[in-house]
Amino acid sequence: MPLGSPSRLSSRPKVERVRVRATVTAACLLATGVVAATPRGTATAAPGPGVFFLGDSVMDGSRDTIEKTVVPSYPGAVVDAAVCRGLASSCPYNGSTPTTGLQEIAANAGRIGDVIVVELGYNDMPSATSIDAALSALTAQDVPLVLWVGLSTLNRPEFSTENDRLKAAATRWPTMRFLDWDGMSHAHPDWFIANDGVGVHLTAAGETAFVAWLKTQLDAIPGIGIPPPPAQHCSAAAAIGQPSAVPTAMGPVAPDPGAGFAGTEPRRILDSRTGRPLGAGRAIELQVTGRAGVPASASAAVLNVTAVGPCDPGFLTVFPCGSAGPPLASNVDYVAADVRPSLAVARLGAGGRACIYSMVQTDVVVDLMGWFDAAATALPVAQSPVRLLDTRTTGRVVGGTAIGLTAAPAGTPGVILNVTGVDATAPGFLTVWPAAADGSCDPATRPATSNVNVAGRDPVANAVMVRTGGQGRVCVFSFSDSHVVVDLDGVLAAVGRSQLQAATPQRVLDTRNGMGVVPAGGTVPVVVGGGATGAVLTVTAVQPDDRGFLTVWPAAPDGSCQPASRPLASNLNYAAGQVVANLAVTSVGGAGRVCVYSFAATHVVADLAATIASF
Repeated sequence: MPLGSPSRLSSRPKVERVRVRATVTAACLLATGVVAATPRGTATAAPGPGVFFLGDSVMDGSRDTIEKTVVPSYPGAVVDAAVCRGLASSCPYNGSTPTTGLQEIAANAGRIGDVIVVELGYNDMPSATSIDAALSALTAQDVPLVLWVGLSTLNRPEFSTENDRLKAAATRWPTMRFLDWDGMSHAHPDWFIANDGVGVHLTAAGETAFVAWLKTQLDAIPGIGIPPPPAQHCSAAAAIGQPSAVPTAMGPVAPDPGAGFAGTEPRRILDSRTGRPLGAGRAIELQVTGRAGVPASASAAVLNVTAVGPCDPGFLTVFPCGSAGPPLASNVDYVAADVRPSLAVARLGAGGRACIYSMVQTDVVVDLMGWFDAAATALPVAQSPVRLLDTRTTGRVVGGTAIGLTAAPAGTPGVILNVTGVDATAPGFLTVWPAAADGSCDPATRPATSNVNVAGRDPVANAVMVRTGGQGRVCVFSFSDSHVVVDLDGVLAAVGRSQLQAATPQRVLDTRNGMGVVPAGGTVPVVVGGGATGAVLTVTAVQPDDRGFLTVWPAAPDGSCQPASRPLASNLNYAAGQVVANLAVTSVGGAGRVCVYSFAATHVVADLAATIASF
């Protein structure tokens, strides 16, 4: 029988801090993958990459308070502030003129980390051009998040013009957030020194309030700070995220216009283990556009999302930020102390952000595999799955090594694969990435990401969308000795007439709602809708009676599901009683239907993430 398979913020190196530093025990976490299903904290996790404070005399006056109240929570933070500093031009002070903010951004390239807090503008009222220059430089350095503090107008109303410029810049630069200090402080004249002739410097009470407010902004950012000790990992006090509405069934939402795929070298863009876990019933925002090469015009991102060490059984839902709340859909289903990944084609919301909701408290790791954009030229072509590789007939992949696989003809921009780890000798992970130009696979060049997590003999699978390398080849690295099975679900072609239309996830099948279980060896149709040539679905097996797998493939021309047409491939593997989800990409058959086969009796749930349509 065929195998049943769904077949820190940034991964930049941490940089040496130059001003304020704290010593922290090294983590027992591998930057190159997620390898264990043990709860977080078998060793104290390392801090996130740090926070860089860039400011003028207002921040310089608050330096001691920052170092006493913020730095302990964010070891490695830098306070770079100077009296009379401006963004583009500084004023003389005590016989010298400090460097500008633009100069400091350039001088600290590679050392800024994942969050920069900018408090500048009082001394030079920078133009929109100067603000854009700063944000352009920070984007070029791949700084994921810029928190820019607005100016107080309580005693200096002329600074409202500068606040308007900053707010406008936040609409042009996806990674920038405008922090409204004026709105926060306007009702508190006691926070400002009244007789210094400037009107923006802070009293002791003002410094305390200002720094506490900044810390509140930082505390909401995933992947930075000091992780909680093991005993507090599941404490609500350790969690981050905004309280969220319960996932709710939504009607169909108009999909995005058609887009092509742009593949990238896989890149880790979030690892909450370097900060605090996502809380139960909460959601976090993940900035996707404006970093790691993702353009502001991207409509969707291809993300490998992993739940690590959940506190109880539950699920993650990835949805576009700015919508009413999480839809009734799921991307990753997990159990307590699990490590469970799943690929998501995530429609992006306001500002190019994806929101991640969790039913229970858990750490979350996100790896970027690519994005969809109207200007991208790799066009998705779904198909009935085809098995490309099964090492059970050729021998295991030895731990610490990589194998190469010809996945498509040379010149094909990318492929859609289902990759399964089988009968691993020890906990580990699989990483998939593009081969070198000559088609070779050097384990030393693999990215700091993972696609499939394995814990033992049970097969574990995950979908992968990946750019191809030389000769149409991709590489598969295994951390531990493991068999590997790979099925081809589609290609991302250089020519064609199809585009992906990302949508807010919509539940299109749930056999728990009166239909009843799919019997062992049975098949259930899923109606995707007319006009689609392909579908991107998250399919879930819910509490199967036995070990087995699901296979998804296009219906016959008349819309029926013929057992004889089922391909030798699979989309997800399950054991008895589990809840397992995976992404499936398939062409759509007659009557706008696809078919789902189950080896064992189980309930089946399907959520539609996107369609592929001809144009």
